[in-house]
This record gives sequence, structure tokens and C-alpha cells, in this order.
Amino acid sequence: MEINTSVLANLDLGALGDYSVRATGRLAMQGTTVTELAITANGTFDAKIYTVTGTIAFNLCSGTLTDATADGTGSQCSPFGASKVDASSPAIRVSAFGTETWAFKDPKPFVKVYYDRVGVEG
Repeated sequence: MEINTSVLANLDLGALGDYSVRATGRLAMQGTTVTELAITANGTFDAKIYTVTGTIAFNLCSGTLTDATADGTGSQCSPFGASKVDASSPAIRVSAFGTETWAFKDPKPFVKVYYDRVGVEG
């Protein structure tokens, strides 16, 4: 079973700029065991001379996670085999990634991993 959801909110802060936030979630299960839980909140703050677009992500995977990357393609879950999921220890990662841009400068990508635990196959 797999469930995906998404919510979008836009805020107009007047002279301070605009801010938009999108939150997404994904839940995957094998029987009654959670194999993947991914929650992200990504947003853009645009203050004309400074813009930052970024994502804060929480990933839990009964398997392995790919490396976190600034373009958001990282932290993809590859679950362990179905027979080993129940006895496995999940991979967990909390990270932030995105791009910041100052006026008249090239965009600068960033990625920060705040917590990272490797999954252990049972």
C-alpha cells in the first residue's frame, strides 16, 4: 500500500517579500510494516535582492537511502527484501537542501544533513 499527499500555502508579506510553502508526505507499507515514510516541507522566500528556495526533509526507510543532494534527488529509499523488513533497523535522515541567490550573483546550492542513521538489514 502507498499513500501520497500534498498541501500548498502562499503568504504575501508586503515589502518583506513573498513566501510559499508546500508540504508533501509519502507512506509505503508491506502488510502492516512501514517500509517508507517521507515528509518534506519546501518553500521559497523572495525578498527581491535575496531569494532562497529550500526543503526540510524527514526520511524513514526500511532499507537504504541515497545520499542527500542539493537538487533534491537524494534520499531515495531502496527497501530491504520483504522477508527481512520486520527484523531490520530503518535508515533515518533529517536534512535541508536547496538554493540561495543574492542579486547579481550566481545561485549557490546547499545541503545540510542534521541526523543520519544507516539502515541495518535483519
